[in-house]
Formats: sequence, structure tokens, C-alpha cells
Amino acid sequence: MSDNHGTETRTSLIWKPVQTVITSIITIGAVVVAIYGLAAWIDSRVETLISDDNFIQKLSLNLRPFVIFDSNNSIVYDQGAMNYIDHIQVDTTSDQNLGLVVQRIVISPNRFLATPPLLDCIDIAEHVYRPTRGKKFDWVYDLAYAGSSGPSLIRFRLEILR
Repeated sequence: MSDNHGTETRTSLIWKPVQTVITSIITIGAVVVAIYGLAAWIDSRVETLISDDNFIQKLSLNLRPFVIFDSNNSIVYDQGAMNYIDHIQVDTTSDQNLGLVVQRIVISPNRFLATPPLLDCIDIAEHVYRPTRGKKFDWVYDLAYAGSSGPSLIRFRLEILR
């Protein structure tokens, strides 16, 4: 019996490190599979979100809010910028050489904007407007250069920088 007990002890001495190695390999494998599974799940959630039109709309409203307005003081399209603006006032004059000229645009934000919003004239690329601070939170854009005549209705794109 003592021989048998000695064989069991030697076998258990060999088997114990083997069991530890096998357990370690299985544990590491399970962790790797769990990490890949989690990464795949996150990828599928992100893919679902970016293909959702409502999410994209909400994201664009917050990332780059802009508004398109015209020389008639009409809002043509709002992509979230009107959440930051109380009022837009467009002052026009008529010039016999240039036709309709937008002399001044006053943007009245409903909160402090440290940086002037970006103003682009959609219909006349040569028109340049310079922003200055106005009353309260206002940004005033005065015509700095009118390069050419334009249409009877001039559109502008105003992007809020945050």
C-alpha cells in the first residue's frame, strides 16, 4: 500500500502544475473571448446609432448649428442655430449699380457667444462682412466689400461656433 500511496503522491505532484497551467489557459481564453464579445457588442451598438436618422439629426443640431436666412429677414432653414439666437435683423439698401445691397446684419443671440458666428453670403461670394460687438450679446456684421451685383433676394448661412 505504501507503494501505491507514493505513486499517487508523485502523480498528484505532476498533475497539480498541469491543472494550474490548464486553468490559467482556460481563464485567459475566457477573458479574451469576453473582450472580443464586448468589442463586437459595442461596435454593433455604435453601428445601430449612426444609422439612426434621429440620432444623426440630434448630433448635427448640437455639433454644427447653423441657420440660412435671406435679405427679407426670413428664416429659410434652421439646423439648430435658432436655439442660440433670439433675432436676426437684415438692413438693405438699393444701389443703382449693384441693385439690392445688404448693408448690415445684426445677430442677437440669447446667450453670450465669445466668438462671432461664421457668416457666409450664399448668393454673392464677393460680399465681405466684418463682425463687431454690438449691444448686449449682439454681433453686428457691416458690409466691408461689395464686389458685384446680386439677385433680388440674397441668402446667408450663419454658423454658431461653440
